[in-house]
Amino acid sequence: METPTFRLLLSVFILACTLTHSYTWLRITKYERDTTYINTVKQAISIVPKHAFITVPQDIAVHISNREQYSLIESGKYGDYILVDNDTWPLLQEKEIREIIENYTQIFHKNNIVVYKK
Repeated sequence: METPTFRLLLSVFILACTLTHSYTWLRITKYERDTTYINTVKQAISIVPKHAFITVPQDIAVHISNREQYSLIESGKYGDYILVDNDTWPLLQEKEIREIIENYTQIFHKNNIVVYKK
């Protein structure tokens, strides 16, 4: 049985959930409007062969999601290529970042978008 109090509590809960997770969609909507960023990402992705295993941050995953092999940096599984946005590199310590890219060679760097190849 629904009561006005229940509806109010449910509405407040839904609002709180939306506000709590708004950072995820607000951050992504920023990139739609940044054509320089999008063009640079597309240029960097074009360097990587279509069937290569690529690792990207969550924000860039939408651009490579049609590939057979890819992973997110956040997962800790790294492919033959790593594409990163230096502005949104995960919250890792500098030492951890150096260890990750230690066996990779930088092959692209433009507008803070970097591609490394194993």
